Parts: sequence; structure tokens; C-alpha cells
Amino acid sequence: MDYSNPSLKMSFIHDRQRTISNFQDRLVSTSIPLKPLLEYLNFKRNPTSFIDGPDGRKKVPGTDHTFWLTESNGKRKVRGYAFIKYGDNDKWGYFYTLELR
Repeated sequence: MDYSNPSLKMSFIHDRQRTISNFQDRLVSTSIPLKPLLEYLNFKRNPTSFIDGPDGRKKVPGTDHTFWLTESNGKRKVRGYAFIKYGDNDKWGYFYTLELR
């Protein structure tokens, strides 16, 4: 299975055999709330204002997206980890990076 989204510049390929022929019917749509992440990148929000997550990651309330916050040379970066979910027990994890230029 191939998936790509040119507007987000992301794509993935998954080769596992699936028993369900129409997986799109089971896609659970979620979104990443960008406002708090952009506030962090613009130095308008402190890292401590986010909820602690697993493995040193942080969370935005009300989502299952977790991310690491870093600051180096006067710039901040968000490296996120989230899932594309297909039903209750089927999901794929992916990473993303946000930074201002």
C-alpha cells in the first residue's frame, strides 16, 4: 500500500498483507493542533506548559500526538510522533519535524 500527501510533503509505503480489502473505510481522522506548537517555536510558550508524555516527550491536551522540544543556537524545533489509525487495533506511527526558518 502506498500513501502520499503532497501538501504535507509526506508519504509512506506499507507492504504487510491485509485481510480487509477497503482500509479507507476504517481510517480514523485526527489532526495535530499546530497553534500551541507554533507558539512554542515563536518563543510565546514555555516547554513546561505542555503535559509530560512518555520517554521525555510532551503532549498537547486532548490528543495522542507526542513530541520532543529542543532549543539550539537560538532556534526551537518540534520533533513529533503520531499515528495513522485504521480501526481500533491497526495503526502506523510516523515522525514529523517542525521548525521556523
